[in-house]
Amino acid sequence: MNAVDFLKAHHRQVERTFARLEIASHEQTDGLFERLADSLATHAQLEQRLCSAVAIRIGDDALTEQQGSYSGIARVVAELLQGQTRDETFAARMTILRELVRRHIRRDEAELFLWAKQLLSDGELEALGHDMEGELIRLYARGIPRRFFENQAALLVQERDDEGRSKGQRARALH
Repeated sequence: MNAVDFLKAHHRQVERTFARLEIASHEQTDGLFERLADSLATHAQLEQRLCSAVAIRIGDDALTEQQGSYSGIARVVAELLQGQTRDETFAARMTILRELVRRHIRRDEAELFLWAKQLLSDGELEALGHDMEGELIRLYARGIPRRFFENQAALLVQERDDEGRSKGQRARALH
């Protein structure tokens, strides 16, 4: 399977998991959310391979917005992984996550995938897709893919600490 078709299939899988989460019982929510987090983590890492191949041809700046959408998704997933699926903010955060992912998928399929088809040969797309299939297996074999977001969670904590210190310093300066 070529890389674009592989990633499109992955998009459909993520969309199906979101749909299942909407109708899931509380007992099913934990497992489905963990599956979604694993899918998003593996997808981000696999799609990075396609982004890199395209960036070589068109320049890194062209994909800056694409990379920015990853950070928003990673931030929300990290926050959700730190919380409980049954707390009062879970549904609201899931709505935000679903919208971020929906926008990301639209951008991928309207821009990134078109660039890839224009700039990479059929052979390159096939080879990249084959590499992605192998890497997906390796990511799951290494353990829990959602651990990809642990670094993001650590950054969130650091940001909050830095923000708190900055507010405290500003408040002291005003008094």
